[in-house]
Amino acid sequence: MASERRRFPRIPADMALEVHFGDGDVVRAVVRNLSRSGLEMSCDRWVADRLLPPGHQAFPGQPIEVRLAFQLSGEDGTGRDIQVAAQIIESRRLAQNEFRVGIQFTAFEGDGAARVEQFIERG
Repeated sequence: MASERRRFPRIPADMALEVHFGDGDVVRAVVRNLSRSGLEMSCDRWVADRLLPPGHQAFPGQPIEVRLAFQLSGEDGTGRDIQVAAQIIESRRLAQNEFRVGIQFTAFEGDGAARVEQFIERG
């Protein structure tokens, strides 16, 4: 059995995600897991091609910058918007029209980091 090498544990998730680009374009995807440092999203080919145009690879030295918006439920059950700057760090194809994309958070707006941490602790 492989050991977990990530710095922060991930929790499974299934929530809507908006990816905002500098040109004003917005695409929608689904968060599949979440950690304090990033998330993995699921998307179709069209969204994957918008994130990583054909032939382009996400490398640590060549990050692709995006802004994310998603909603976490608070302890009181109400939704709270999270807005965060992030970098696409990896992409892999699972099926003809299914992709997973790894995203690393770089800067939260407001108290977003604390809200993500609280959400993960409640697991």
